[in-house]
Amino acid sequence: MKWFPAIVCCLAAGAAASAAPEPSCDCTPLELAKRLTNPFADVINIPVNQNPDFGLGSDDDWRYTLTVQPVIPIHLNPSWNIISRSVIPVIYDDNGGDFGIGDIAQSFFLSPTMATEEGWVWGAGPIFLLPTSTVDHFGLDRVGLGPTVGLLWRGGPWTIGALTNHTWSLGADEARDHVSATFLQPFIDYTTDTSITFSVNTETTYNWTQDQWTVPVNLVVRKLFDFDGMKMSVALGPRFYLEGPSGAPEWGVRLGVTLIFPK
Repeated sequence: MKWFPAIVCCLAAGAAASAAPEPSCDCTPLELAKRLTNPFADVINIPVNQNPDFGLGSDDDWRYTLTVQPVIPIHLNPSWNIISRSVIPVIYDDNGGDFGIGDIAQSFFLSPTMATEEGWVWGAGPIFLLPTSTVDHFGLDRVGLGPTVGLLWRGGPWTIGALTNHTWSLGADEARDHVSATFLQPFIDYTTDTSITFSVNTETTYNWTQDQWTVPVNLVVRKLFDFDGMKMSVALGPRFYLEGPSGAPEWGVRLGVTLIFPK
């Protein structure tokens, strides 16, 4: 399975490139910035987030996680879209110097095309956990499957909502723990007239097998830029861990760049 992450990355990049015929958009920068707060918007984008975390364990070690998260809307008909969302982590652990790829999470949301408008927006579908980790403790080495759903409200400068999913491992493996985990991502975004977005969210996980919460809170500021016709959003902010297993980090930083391919 060592080759699988590279194939997934190539397919995601190829799909984004083929689905975006031109990097132009008739919407204003403010409208585009607001669309990026909507996970079901009809905008192809590839967030690349750098997440260094500090204060791990008794030796105050650190860990660096880079996530590539292509978001690709697929048009079924004038009324419905399928939103493909991938999370591909690349991890470096200073405690031991391990470097590799973690498990990939792949979601598909069925969402109405009105998701670009204000008001209530939703999406629902399946999530797949793929055992692609190249280092044992970077993943669970189990295939997982479950439901995922998102609900949000958009009005004026505000976007308020949440994404959630639950995954169970498939099949029996005496050498590995059964996977039963819930992910919760509530968020509040406020976008100013200058296309700056202030965002607060958590990326909370509850491990039902180990009865353990992991609760990081992200405070992020995002700004939309146009570099020679290429639109991108840059994000920066701190992260604080309110809860976690023994040895979990205490705080971290998020630095993200989102490549945007508006139609």
